[in-house]
Amino acid sequence: MKQKPTDPGRKAHSPKSFDERPYLKGKPGTTAGRLYRYRVKASKNGQLSGSSNEVLVFTPVGGVCNVTAGSDDGSGSTGTLSAALNAACSSISFDLSGSNNILTITNPLPPVPVGVVIGGRCGASGPAIVIRGGAGLAPNVTGLVLSGINWLFGVRIEKFSGVQVKSIGGGNKLSCIVAAKQ
Repeated sequence: MKQKPTDPGRKAHSPKSFDERPYLKGKPGTTAGRLYRYRVKASKNGQLSGSSNEVLVFTPVGGVCNVTAGSDDGSGSTGTLSAALNAACSSISFDLSGSNNILTITNPLPPVPVGVVIGGRCGASGPAIVIRGGAGLAPNVTGLVLSGINWLFGVRIEKFSGVQVKSIGGGNKLSCIVAAKQ
């Protein structure tokens, strides 16, 4: 199988299997924080298939940020979601065991940067992490704003005065998500 970037000047890569190249971070010829567009062709007995649909890949710029604070006033304090959204993280995870897996937001959050993954947990009854708008939020405050190519997983977004999740960029993926105004 060959992956051929549609970005001019990029060399094609020939992985032996999907497992050998699950991420592009740190791979030769890629730049952190850049969007790459690929089309894939399969090969069998020397014959190539037609090109796949275009796939967008965003190379991450940083490591994992862990949200540990059960409340966030938007000041960007260590361990808060607002701090993680303002940091150069490629993904955000949660350790909210001290707050029953509920994160209460009392001021608007910054947008989720392009390419960032927000990974909660998904159990038998749905999302295990709750991002909740707190009492006293101004009118029409949006819960999470996805900038594009974001993956939101295992999170319940609730009780924000405005829209619970808003997308301002394409290519977002939502899995095991509940958005509830009440």
